[in-house]
This record gives sequence, structure tokens and C-alpha cells, in this order.
Amino acid sequence: MSAPTPGRVAPKSSWSKGFTLVELLVVIGIIALLISILLPSLSKAREQAKATKCASNLRQIGNALQIYMNQYKLFVPPFRNDGRWEDPATGLQIDPNHANDYWGVSFAVAGGLTKEIFYCPSSNATNDSGVANFDGPFIAGNFYTTYGINAYGGPNSGFSTAQRQALFGVADEIAVFHLKGSTWLGRNMSRERHPTQVIFAQDSYEQSIDGNGDTFDDWTQWANPDRSAEFLRHLKRANCVFLDTHVESLTRDNLKDTRFYTGRGF
Repeated sequence: MSAPTPGRVAPKSSWSKGFTLVELLVVIGIIALLISILLPSLSKAREQAKATKCASNLRQIGNALQIYMNQYKLFVPPFRNDGRWEDPATGLQIDPNHANDYWGVSFAVAGGLTKEIFYCPSSNATNDSGVANFDGPFIAGNFYTTYGINAYGGPNSGFSTAQRQALFGVADEIAVFHLKGSTWLGRNMSRERHPTQVIFAQDSYEQSIDGNGDTFDDWTQWANPDRSAEFLRHLKRANCVFLDTHVESLTRDNLKDTRFYTGRGF
């Protein structure tokens, strides 16, 4: 092989090192296509992460329920249907025996939980700044109240004595509470026959699930605007903690099954 001629300059390539406009558009198109393919998966993964965090919240609430019952001979606290974490008179954390406390305060105190545990990351709840078409307890400043307790058939339900008798077999008792005089007290959970199948608390728009305009089925039938998304927050499923403290994700059809609220008929 002959040596290169001294001083000879190699010819320049005729190929351009840059992209042509057509090539650039092709690359952009491919990237856009990949993004359109990946976005649903990323969105689903993000929602799954939120569902996992919500389930963790409810699991901690279930553990706090167990601690509370161990402290109070298996009784749960009296019914509460307000949403305060702070005492309006002092600005400090409200006493769990206060008439206006959120039901979760008793369990937060028993289990050493922060109020943030009672906020579902997939909820559309808001603070006082508000969100269009959302009113009720969330707008009132009760941001950390996105889980509702099972009070089906009880206070505020509008159910008659005869209806409770038919649903629960007794006129003065529901799944979690019992009526004494004019006060709904917490039941002794050792008397519940199906603790693994009765919901204690769940994803919900309202702070208590009474059965009169505040269950998932009611919202889908007549609510305006429809709040059903606040029940089916996690890829069209709802996270629930049961009386035995396990957490489960329920479907639309599950939430229409009153047995999960009454404990009867299993």
C-alpha cells in the first residue's frame, strides 16, 4: 500500500451532519407516538400509587381501631358526624369527646396518627379555597375527612324503627352503633358476627355513610352534581377498611350490596 501523498487534503464528505426537516419531523412524530402509548400506562401507575397510599392510610386507621377497642373493652366511640380537627375555641386539636369532632379523631389519638392519614390522595376534597361544584364538609375547611364511617341505617339516615328491625334484626342497633335513649353509642364489636365482611370506613364524599343520600348508589341515582367519583377513586374501585381491620378494594357492585354495611344476609 502506498503512503499518502504529503500535503494532500482528504476530500470533504458530501453528507451533511445535520437533520433535514423531514427527518426532524419523523423523529418528532415517533416521540409523540411513544408518548401517546406510554401516557395511559404512566397515568395508571400514578393512580395505582395513590391507591396504595390510600390503602396504607386505611390500614393504619384499622390498626388504630384495634388499639382503641383493646383500650375500651372492644367498644368503639359514639357516633360523630362533624368534621373538626381543631377546637374552634382554642385552635388546638379537638378533644375526641367533643360533640363537633371528626370521627377519626378518637382513632388518631389512640393510634398516634396525624390527621393527614385521613386524607385520600385521590380525593377531590379541597380546603377553604374550594373547587367548583364541590360543597359540604370539604369546603368547610375539613380537608382531612375524606373517609366515611359506616353508620348505615342509623342517625341521619331517616330509617324507621321498622326498617332497622328488618335490616338488622333489632330496632335500636346497626352494624357499628346502637341507640340508647337519643344517643348513638359505639357497639361492642365482639357481638358482630361478620367482622371480616362489614365495612368500618371507606373512600367517601360524606363523613358518615348513613344510607340516606350518601351511599355510592344514592349518589349515582339522584345527586346533582354526581359525587360517585368520590367513592370509586381508585381505577373505579373503593378502598375500605373492615371491622377486623383488613383493607380491601371493592367494586361498584360491592358498594351497592347493603350486606357490607349491615352485616346481615351473609
